[in-house]
Amino acid sequence: INGWLPMCTPDGKIIPLHSYSDLQDTWIRISSGTPGSGKSLKMNVTNFAFAVAPGYSSLPLMLMLDVGKSSFGTIYLIKDELPEHRKNEVMAIELENSREYCTNIFDTQLGLRQPLAHEREFINNFIKRLCAQRKTSEEGVTSLQIPEGVEGFVSQLVDMAYKATENAESQFHYEPGRDHKVDTALAEIRQTSERDERWWEVVTWWEVVDMLFDAGHPQLAASAQRFAVPEFTMLSSIAASEQLSNLYPELRVNETGESIQQYVIRHLRDVATTFPMFAGRTRFEISSETRILSVELGKVLATKKEHAGLFYMLARHLGTRSFFLDTETFMPYCPDRYKAHHEARILAN
Repeated sequence: INGWLPMCTPDGKIIPLHSYSDLQDTWIRISSGTPGSGKSLKMNVTNFAFAVAPGYSSLPLMLMLDVGKSSFGTIYLIKDELPEHRKNEVMAIELENSREYCTNIFDTQLGLRQPLAHEREFINNFIKRLCAQRKTSEEGVTSLQIPEGVEGFVSQLVDMAYKATENAESQFHYEPGRDHKVDTALAEIRQTSERDERWWEVVTWWEVVDMLFDAGHPQLAASAQRFAVPEFTMLSSIAASEQLSNLYPELRVNETGESIQQYVIRHLRDVATTFPMFAGRTRFEISSETRILSVELGKVLATKKEHAGLFYMLARHLGTRSFFLDTETFMPYCPDRYKAHHEARILAN
């Protein structure tokens, strides 16, 4: 009776569907059928109905992973109905393994110098997956295995990368020309700033992020933050540090005879050629206000089928960054100036 989407049973009866009702603890829906039988249409109808269901004060959180662009129609339909200032709440992106579609897994929530616990776990797992060895058993079963010591090495590596970009002495310095909108807004702030020229000559990206946010430009602050966080291309030099060389000095990878340090560095250097979409700064923007996202994976899966797990991991991470936020685990990482902004986000969820 309370369902808001009329569906038809196999024997022709009308039945009201209330997707994700709290009358059930868990919802898992599987659709199967021959090509052209209407699977995509059905999923688009149910997803659209869920997005515009009565009783919401905001759009629900939704992630669609697609091989093909069937779900893009739903995205465009919802987006067309939103006012201009809310269109960034709905987004469709098509991933491609090229620098033009670069995605930095080290991006953090706006203003946060360190990743949240679940984000750090994702980063560690992602890099471990990149460093995994493919092995085939006598029965012909192929599996991925991570050599002993790699997990601890990667964890230390990620910690050191964030510390390097968080410490005032080693933060990345602002470079004009990286983002013209940021440059323009910063020039306006500089005109009324009490800082002297010497300070502006050595200003860091994190200081730019804070200034833009304080000036009421959270979207530009998020754009500037892409240049403040770690990225893959700096990992090799950190991994080669003396501190990490002493972590597992006696441990060797049986198959190659390399030390753990040499093994990880080799895999990190291969990223730039094998996965250019991981080796740099994020090129496209997924706003912290985006609530419904469709990620099309067809191109990356067509060329790198053996690495499908990596792309699905990445797509899930991109689409669910706002899903698992709560004040108890979020606020200890959050600088004071950003707390009201993120409290509003968490409350909206």
